[in-house]
Amino acid sequence: MQKSTSAMWLGALSLLLGLMALFNPVKFTWTAEIMASWSLAFVGAGQLVSAFSNGIKSLRWGLAASGALTLWLGLYLMFRPVIGALTLTVIVAVFLLSQGMAKVALAFRFKKTPAFWMIVLSALVSLALAFMIFNNLPQSALTLLGMFLGVELIALGVNLLAVGKVLKTAQS
Repeated sequence: MQKSTSAMWLGALSLLLGLMALFNPVKFTWTAEIMASWSLAFVGAGQLVSAFSNGIKSLRWGLAASGALTLWLGLYLMFRPVIGALTLTVIVAVFLLSQGMAKVALAFRFKKTPAFWMIVLSALVSLALAFMIFNNLPQSALTLLGMFLGVELIALGVNLLAVGKVLKTAQS
């Protein structure tokens, strides 16, 4: 299969999955939470194995502690998915809030440039999203991650379709 064809197929699949996520954000929120919990548990278990199987004793306890904490977090999220979705949603909200505040500070460094208002607008969007999430907790935890995943999959799909089109043009 040509590179352009595979990029186009992946783009179409990503678009389809993104639309599915937007139409059913609750299921995709649970999917994201489950993937995060299993990933953390797997990585934590791997760190524990690595801590006691490598030959460097000075690294053993640090790796073991990190692995145990990561494994615990993964298992906790796995067996408490509602708390996991809520926690991940709060992390996203805190991230958006901190990004908004950082952008406000950055805007003042660009006060006399054309970029000032674009940075201020970006800051206001981040702060508004954070406020909307915090204002709607815990209900926002049921849908937010699924909606973000849907938007990201759609953006990825558009990107892959564009890359596939460029590759197809270059191959012909």
